[in-house]
Order: sequence, then C-alpha cells, then structure tokens
Amino acid sequence: MMARPMSERLVPNRPVEPTAATLLFRAFSILCLEGLSVGLAVATLTVREGFGDYLTDNLSWLIREHLLRGAALGAACTLLLAIAWSLGSRKDGEQTSATEVLHLARRLGPLLVTGWLAVMFRVQYWKNHQLEFLVLISLATWLAWVALRMALRAGPLSLERQLFSWPSRGLARVRSAWPGLEAHAPFVVVCAMAAAYVAYFGYATIAWHWSVRSSFDLAIENNLMWNLVHHKGFFKSTILLGPTGSQFGLHATVISYLFAPLYRLWQRPEMLLSLQALLMGAAALPLYGFASQRLSRPAAACVTVAYLLYAPLHGANLYEFHYLPLGTFFVWSLVYALETRRNGLAAAALLLSLAVREDVSVFPAVFGLYYLLSGRRPRAGIVVASVSLAYFVTMKLGVMPALAGHQAFTFMYRELLPAGKGGFVSVLETVLVNPGFAIVQLLEPDKLPYLLQILAPLAFLPLRRPLGLLFLIPGLFFSLFSTKYPALASIHYQYTTYWTTFVFVGAVVVLSDLKAVTRRAALGALALATLATSYQFGAVLQRQTAYGGPIAYHIGVTSEDRHRHQAIQTALSYIPPSARVSASAFTAPQISSREFAYQISIGVFDAEYLLFPSEPSKWAGSEARTIRSLLRSGQFGVVAVVPPFAVARRGHSTTNNWQLLRR
Repeated sequence: MMARPMSERLVPNRPVEPTAATLLFRAFSILCLEGLSVGLAVATLTVREGFGDYLTDNLSWLIREHLLRGAALGAACTLLLAIAWSLGSRKDGEQTSATEVLHLARRLGPLLVTGWLAVMFRVQYWKNHQLEFLVLISLATWLAWVALRMALRAGPLSLERQLFSWPSRGLARVRSAWPGLEAHAPFVVVCAMAAAYVAYFGYATIAWHWSVRSSFDLAIENNLMWNLVHHKGFFKSTILLGPTGSQFGLHATVISYLFAPLYRLWQRPEMLLSLQALLMGAAALPLYGFASQRLSRPAAACVTVAYLLYAPLHGANLYEFHYLPLGTFFVWSLVYALETRRNGLAAAALLLSLAVREDVSVFPAVFGLYYLLSGRRPRAGIVVASVSLAYFVTMKLGVMPALAGHQAFTFMYRELLPAGKGGFVSVLETVLVNPGFAIVQLLEPDKLPYLLQILAPLAFLPLRRPLGLLFLIPGLFFSLFSTKYPALASIHYQYTTYWTTFVFVGAVVVLSDLKAVTRRAALGALALATLATSYQFGAVLQRQTAYGGPIAYHIGVTSEDRHRHQAIQTALSYIPPSARVSASAFTAPQISSREFAYQISIGVFDAEYLLFPSEPSKWAGSEARTIRSLLRSGQFGVVAVVPPFAVARRGHSTTNNWQLLRR
C-alpha cells in the first residue's frame, strides 16, 4: 500500500458540515429535555400534600406517577410543537428548517432549569437536609450557566425581535430624554438596596435586644465602649474580665476610639447595633465602586446586590455586635482606592482597616499580594502587604500576648498544636510541615455544607481562575483549619467575614476575565444561586431559617417581646444606675452601660445586685449552680420577681429566696 504524501498528512481535517437530520436530532433532544423540565416543574407545583416526604424518603407512588406523567406530557407537547415549527419552515429548505429548529431549542435553553427551581424554593423541605439542597443548587447553577450561555450564543429569534421592537423603541426614547439615567440607575439601585439593608437589620437587631434576647458578646463590647468614653480604663470590659484587666490582650479594636464620639450621643447597646448594620450595609458602596471599574455598571450592581442578599452576611449581622464584620467596609474602601489610584484614600483606608481588629490587619495583605501577583499595582501591593503583615505580627505576637500573658484564642486550633507547644506560629508550622494532618482537620464532615454555603451563592466563581484561589486563603486558615470549634464553620457567626470580604472581590476579578457572553451567563447563574441560597438560609426573602449564632431568630416584635421589655424595665428600676451588677447571659446587655457590670457564669465579684431569669429553665451554663448557691447561702436576698426576671441584692432579706428557689 502506497503511503500518503507528507503534505497531505499535514493538512488538518476539514470540519464536517452536519446534515439536516443531525441538526434536527440535536434540536429535538434539547427541546425534549426542556419540555420534560417544564412538565416536571408544573407537576411539582400541583402536588399539594406529601411532597416533602416524597422528596426526602421517595415513598409515595402516587406522587411519583404524577411527576412522571407531567414530565412525559411536557416532553411530548414540546416535541409536537417543534415538529410543527419544523414543518412550517420547510418552505425555505430542509437545511434551513433544521437550523431554525436548533436555534429555537438553544434559545429556550434556560427552560432546562425550571424543573429544579420548582423544588429549590421550598424552605420547609430542606431544613434538615442542607447538604442535599446545596448539592442540588450547585448542579442547578452549573446547568443554568451552560443553558444561559447556549441561549445567548444562539441570539434572539425573529419572533423575539418583533415582540420586543416596541419596548426597544420606548427604551431608546427614554435614553434620549434622560441620557444620564442609564449610567446612574445601577448606582441608585445599589444605594437604595444598601439603605434598605441598613434599616432592616438595624431594626431587626435592636428589636431583638429590646425584647431581652441579646446576650454575652453585645454586653462585652457595650461595656468596653461605655468605660472608654467615660475614661474608666484602657479597654476595660468588666463583663468578660471582672473589675481589673484589659481586653486589648484579646482583641486590638483600636477603632473604638473613632466610634467613641458617636457612642457618646447614645450610650446604649442599640448604638453599636445601629453602627454595625450601617457599616455592613455601606460596604456595598466600595464594592460597587471596585466592581464598576472592572465590569459594566449593571453587572457591578448585580454582584453588589448579591452581597446584600448573601446569607452568611445576614448571620454575621444578626449575631450580637462584633468588630470583625465592620472591617469589610474599610478593606473594600482600600481595594477601591487602589483600583482607582487614589493613594490618599488608600492610606486612610489601610490605617482604618488595621485599627478594626488585629486579625483584620491580615486582610489588606491578601489584597496587596493580589495587586503584586497580578501586576496591576505591584509597588502599592508590596507596601500594603508589608505594612499589614508588620502590624499583625507586632500586635498578635508581641503587644497583645504581653498584655494578656498568653496568645488568645489558640484553643480554636488546638488539634493543630503539637504537644507542649502553643501559639499561632505553631499552628502555622503544622499546616506547612505536616499538611497531611492539617488536611484531615480541614475535611471534617461538618465543614463541607459550610463551604458550599459560602461558595454556592457565588456560583463558585472564585474557583474558575488560579488567582481567584488567593482569595480563599484567609477563610481556609482562619476558619476551616479550626478544630472542635463549631462557630468557625457556621454561617450564623461573625467569622463568615473571613470569606465574605474576599470571595466577592474574587468573583469580580474572575468575571472581568470572562468573555462577554460567558460573563452574562455567569451573572445569570450567580443571580439564581444567590436567590435560592438567600431564600433558604438568609433572613430577608423569608424569616423561617434566620439564626443569630446558635439561636433561632425572629424579626420584629411580638406580644411576648413587649411583655419581656416591660418586665426588664420594671426589674431595672430596682437597680441604681451606678450599682455594681452581675447578670445572666441574656440580661447582661441590659446592665452593661455602667462601669462595673459582670456576667454570673464568669463571676459575681463585688456585685451589689444580681439580675437573672425568674425561671430556672432559662438559666444558661453554670448560672444555675451559682444562683442557687448565692440564694441558699443568704449572701443575696430577692428584692423583686417580675416574671420572667428577678432581682436580688447583697445583704437583703432572704424572705423571698425560698419561694423563688421552689419554682
């Protein structure tokens, strides 16, 4: 056999033009799946009872048959319509007819997701099946991305052009009449959404505190601020440390001095809750500013609204008051300043970011490293990263241990500490030199749902580029490497900030690198994922699954809340404003605006009064043992019982003690 000449062998194979039969097969296959999805969605929505059990246990044959009939009917109807469409266009030729049907099938691609959506937005079915929900929504998001990209690449149908010609002309007239509307509308939407966020979460958290349901962490920070503005000591918080000691050894929240003038206007926990909602909502503005430098303004607005609907953000906002989530506003202001080359603003934002908290000082270093590695602003990146890391090392490994006598919060990573070792340097050494052991801790089963709750709302965008992985480092180290500390792997605590601050910037960076059609499809997938996960886990689109820390949260004020508020006000009337008080965990915030306020489970110290629930079932932790001991010993006598609260005074008559103890 004669060999083919080399010149012929080097010629690449020419693409084979598909025949009309091939095109029709492709079209009918896609249309069949789309019809099946729509039929399944309709059948799902018409199931009235038992669907939740079927969804989780697969038991009901009646429901199964109903869904199968709906799916089959949808597929059959779609195929019949496609055949009719094909026959109607055969006058232009068989190949043209097949091409048009395939165009129709691809343009209707988003219908592939409808069958999933009918199941996704049912909160009650997924409360105890979070992992299953997250896996399904991840698959639905991927499918939506593929389907949207297919539809956008296909382009509009001639029927679409006819239907939307009149609205298009109307929009053109609006643009000509108000030329600035299109440019400024996205920013107006972002501002309106941010304002709504601030109002909603400000109200929700203040109402929660007003009904005497806030607890320990809010009391710590409020007592610190009260003592700070009254010059009672350097970072003095008696709630946590008793009459002496400085909280600076635990958290270096230098920015407290900046907040002090505002706190003077309203020296109550409500001021801190308002400030927290304000800064967490206002973080949307620098995020939009940064995103609008990389993306179109509508796309930037889409990402920013996704931030405001982000369920892990809601959990952090509802859980008391903490400085950590406040850092996002200042860090994103720094990123915006670096992106727009506003060096003065960047310097101010960097200083404020460092002042928020010692661990927040690591955040600018990550972004500095990004600007160095990406080559966008290498010199600025080096400066930001160097200053941030120098501050973190000085504070966390030098100043703070000197004040506290040890490195605080290493217990969160205790399994990574070798025997006889302590400190964060030892934790980092374990991660670097024994990565196998560190990965075992990383892969704890409870952390998978948490990681999906973090990344699924963003359609996993930060994972699509190698540089995007840089923005996962803080969350991996501070959060996922924790051991036996569930709060660091839950979206209902302030620690989600280790992710939130980075993944949205990472999403913008990845989106800016995508081609126009792929970017639009990605934004559609992101919108779907955000709505579904926010609806399931967030506190805005529905309120059945809202949590603040470990406690189920309700938004608003009920009749029980009003009763609790009136009762605590009556109970507080028995306690002088300057008295030293030790209170239970859930009443501590109510007495924290004074110099000496203690928490019963930590210590009574020199307290003159006790404030605690009148029902022992409401006591927390070691409070039961302490309160019973104090009342039985006669050191404190019950002054008043205002259900559900009680007040006792040191040295008071014990006449009412036994009656309360018998309850």
